[in-house]
Amino acid sequence: MTEQRPTPAGLMTLLWLFFSPAGRVSRHVYWLALAVVVCLMFVLGRMWEATLIFDTGPDGALETVRMTDASAGVLLAMLPFEWSALVIIAKRCRDRGWSGLAALIWMVPFANLLLAVYIGLVPGDPGPNRYGPGPDRP
Repeated sequence: MTEQRPTPAGLMTLLWLFFSPAGRVSRHVYWLALAVVVCLMFVLGRMWEATLIFDTGPDGALETVRMTDASAGVLLAMLPFEWSALVIIAKRCRDRGWSGLAALIWMVPFANLLLAVYIGLVPGDPGPNRYGPGPDRP
């Protein structure tokens, strides 16, 4: 049996999955891709927290929290991951037959968790719908 090597098509599929807003994704691909993005955002969030400066008063109470240049850089580094999360959620919404604009709920605290879990658990439209021939295809 011959060994399979990664192809440029594999890289293009990953770029489509994480950065292109077109298409649909199945529940399995959705959960895996969203887990990757959320884990990377968690790591960056911890890095951001480590770059903050916490000023305390004489009694030890927290008075101010200041950002450093590194804090701002980490926040900028999070932007592509936020885009990826929106893209993945939009693709899943389209698989359900909804407009990809429903993914903007991801920007609303607490509602984002409900949306992410709901669209991840409910099956998508079987076969083609108005957003594409089927899930997991660029």
